[in-house]
Amino acid sequence: MAQKYPGTPDMNPQQRCISLWGDYLDGRLDYSSAEELANLLADHPHLRKMVSADFRIHSLLHLLARDNPPGKKRFIQDTMARLPLSQEAFVQSVMARVEPRRQRRPRTISIFWSSALAIAGLILLTGGVLLLQPAGAARIIAMAGPVQWREGTNPVGSRPMTGQALVAGVLESLSAESWVQVGFRDGSSVTISGPSTLAMTGSGLKQLHLERGSFSAQVQPQPPGQPMTVQTPAAMMTVLGTAFIVEAENASTRLDVTEGSVKLRRLADGTVMEVSASQQVVASANDHGKLGTLQRQLPGNSWTAILPKQIIVGIWFPESTRGAGRASTVPLLLPGHREDEIVQVCVISASRGPVPPVVLSQGARFRIQGRAPMPGTVFMGVTLRHAGGGLAGKYSTNLELDRMNAAGDFLLELPIANLAANCPGSPKNPVGLELKDWWCGTRNPGSGIEITRVELIPGESVKFQGQPGMPR
Repeated sequence: MAQKYPGTPDMNPQQRCISLWGDYLDGRLDYSSAEELANLLADHPHLRKMVSADFRIHSLLHLLARDNPPGKKRFIQDTMARLPLSQEAFVQSVMARVEPRRQRRPRTISIFWSSALAIAGLILLTGGVLLLQPAGAARIIAMAGPVQWREGTNPVGSRPMTGQALVAGVLESLSAESWVQVGFRDGSSVTISGPSTLAMTGSGLKQLHLERGSFSAQVQPQPPGQPMTVQTPAAMMTVLGTAFIVEAENASTRLDVTEGSVKLRRLADGTVMEVSASQQVVASANDHGKLGTLQRQLPGNSWTAILPKQIIVGIWFPESTRGAGRASTVPLLLPGHREDEIVQVCVISASRGPVPPVVLSQGARFRIQGRAPMPGTVFMGVTLRHAGGGLAGKYSTNLELDRMNAAGDFLLELPIANLAANCPGSPKNPVGLELKDWWCGTRNPGSGIEITRVELIPGESVKFQGQPGMPR
């Protein structure tokens, strides 16, 4: 007999999973429901596969739905003109593909998603809008952690290999520990790290769409009229030859230029500005106010997480009778070599917002306060950058939660000397590198942890490490 759920007597495990997964994608999943979803995925392998495929399709649809309406209209008109079907037959065939997706979730789908699904059906029938390039326009130079590549419009991805030649597609860095670097024929390179999604299209694969996450680039001078472009949900950047960093979120984009200059256009109103070396700018998807640059601030040696503002991955629970406000880990599905893995992860940024850079000093240590339901092993780590530049590496370690009070509260101290580099070529000693993100989690899908405070306590004052330990 199928298992039923309290408050949802008519739902079997698959129906309940679909409902919870929809809430997760929409950012409406609360703590207890997140635990329920994690348990469902842990207990049912077929649900893990279903959710994994749905997440890939969801990401692709979001990229397509963000394109400008005139571009969509032209594409549809051109496609219709080439189709052997009548318009009526064509629409019916598209809707036949869309309707099964509509029925998968027992809740109302917005007009936005109905339109996106119709576009997806159009892509499935016509072979896609991504312009396929000859193999070798770009290659995977290096990578670590869970990484996924989806070629063309294929919603199912696979783990790429170092040295693999790329055609148009979508590259994903899936976890806090992940990063991947892509090299181009002209010697340019781009890197994404942490949870990030990058679509690569156009001539030479240099029309880039950063859906979310962290991106850094070292771009060689480009031919006249053939710049590299990087589009996010909030901005379009045109690059002729420079080094820069982009942080993309749903509602805003932050650009830091370290060498040369980058032209940025805010998509909300078309405002254009030139951003030069040592300058940064934040473009909002909803703000039509004045767009101005800021000079890079002098670095400091200490940091206290600004919660919930600096949470990148996780759920925030405000102060309540349960205690202080806290950032909770969320379940994350990671494709594996043999089988998929579910981990609980929370990622907190030290660079989000108009804050000064934070440099790790000799003898520095992290102090972490939080709560866990039971003793166990947790992993903690950091993403580090070179002085105002690209990725320096990922550093992490495992810690045992074995000293907690009756309520599960814990206090941990983690010296930076205990962190080990995860990336080939990273400096062995992280002192002098800039802190980008801090993360923690567990590999027990049914047991997350909550963080109430994270701070970096400085040791001796030091200067930034400027020499590259990894390609920038």
